[in-house]
Amino acid sequence: MEKETQKNMTADTEKKIDEEILRLLSEREKIVMNAGASGSSGSTEEERRRAAEEYGLSQHMVSGLFRLIAENDASLRQYSLFRRASEGKSEIPASFLGPMGTYSSEALVMMEEKCAVKFSPVSCSSFREIVDNVESGITAAGFLPMENSNSGSINDVLDLLRTGKVMITGEVHVPINHSLLVTEGADEGTITDIYSHYQPFEQCSRYLAARLPEARHHFCSSTAAAMEEVAKLASTHAAALGGERGGRFYGLHAAARSLANNPNNFTRFLMIGPSEVRVSSGVQAKTTMIFTIDNVPGALVKVLLALSERKINMIKLQSRPIPERPFEEFFYVDMMADINSAAMQEALGEIRKLTLDYKVLGSYPADVE
Repeated sequence: MEKETQKNMTADTEKKIDEEILRLLSEREKIVMNAGASGSSGSTEEERRRAAEEYGLSQHMVSGLFRLIAENDASLRQYSLFRRASEGKSEIPASFLGPMGTYSSEALVMMEEKCAVKFSPVSCSSFREIVDNVESGITAAGFLPMENSNSGSINDVLDLLRTGKVMITGEVHVPINHSLLVTEGADEGTITDIYSHYQPFEQCSRYLAARLPEARHHFCSSTAAAMEEVAKLASTHAAALGGERGGRFYGLHAAARSLANNPNNFTRFLMIGPSEVRVSSGVQAKTTMIFTIDNVPGALVKVLLALSERKINMIKLQSRPIPERPFEEFFYVDMMADINSAAMQEALGEIRKLTLDYKVLGSYPADVE
């Protein structure tokens, strides 16, 4: 009986401690939300390490706990940024290259899940319209395809980021995984006509040659337009090539999956907003900037050394012509670093001296999953 009583008392104490932990986490969330996108990052890794030693806690456990908290902080700060930009609306207006069913809309849905927010999708017909919507406040966020793992950068987006008054606030890597999308009652064996954008036909050429060599190909303006057409036809002989998640918007299901010649095909989408977001300590950050330099020997090398000497990992470097300045170029750089880190601040101080001009496009949580 005494042991049972002791057991119950222990359980009650643990329950009270658990409730107190949850209460404190709730309080912390409120502080993060009130501080908004530019709030502080909380305690440092060194401070947490010392606290773990003081309380006799496992470093591994403390590190893992604060990694989860930091990831949640990042979502809260992005949500706070959206709410402020959308004047407190429960659903955050977000621009994308429409219609629904495209991979751009899939990026929006994936970021909803990642940031625990609900977007109100605003379909756009061009990249320029997406940027204009964010600049003018029509939408609080926008989604732009930045680069594909197979075909490289999308230069029109690079140019818009140079001139636009927007900030990169996040990124998401969308798998380009084509499926054969059909209506109820259809399967691979009934298909005589396939609809899609020209790119999926090229990307799935081996599957089509092997499995559906006699099928007629119909080219559409987008994969979403192809899905819409197949849904309208409601024929067991028609199919669309595109993303399975997008097909669900049109009542289509996958008769065959993973059809691309190269299964490792991703498009990196950037989320843009009207202002910067602060990355929580413990979350892997990426910083993106552009700059121009004098056309003299060693000018670019000096900028790169400013990063290398501070152990800043540059993961992308690309040049683009400046239309209004013939035969001059700007450089686009992605770095795995938080702009608020001491190393990055030192590097920017040096880069300021070495360049004609530079512009930080954003420092944001990297999609490293």
